[in-house]
Amino acid sequence: MDLIISQSKGTRRMMTEVTELQSLVTSNDVKFLLDESPADDPTSDVFLGRILPKSDIYNQAAFRIEINLPGSYPYKGPEVRFITPIYHPNVDNKGKIRLDILNASTRFNPNTLLRDIVVAVGNLIDNPTVVDAISPGEPLFNYTLLLSKLFYLLQTLHRNIYTVDSHLTVKH
Repeated sequence: MDLIISQSKGTRRMMTEVTELQSLVTSNDVKFLLDESPADDPTSDVFLGRILPKSDIYNQAAFRIEINLPGSYPYKGPEVRFITPIYHPNVDNKGKIRLDILNASTRFNPNTLLRDIVVAVGNLIDNPTVVDAISPGEPLFNYTLLLSKLFYLLQTLHRNIYTVDSHLTVKH
């Protein structure tokens, strides 16, 4: 009987996760299209979907991500990675994302929904953080990736300066 109750709670949580992720299609915050989930294949613990960023540099693309749930989910956080290559200061060349709520050194909060994680990933893509940038001390680091990330940061800085300058310029 305990096993049946446990499975129904797990199934309920999974259906909640699927419903919440599907709601991001019409979200004003972060757009996400759910392509595959354990609801489609009950033997799988993988969610596949596409994030549609808003920022100028990424808004013409959809980036596919994989969310892999460990057996101990929701007590252990999922592994999230980009399948579509993306040049971003907070994503390494294997697609691994540097994000606080996924950080292994902090304890994952079991109340965190996958929707919250996807929104955090989408916000990180649109608003990179220097604090969590991939650093040269990490094993997956390479100089080509560093140069592309540096180029991205310079473009972002230039765009921000141009935006400020255009607001200060008096037009006749």
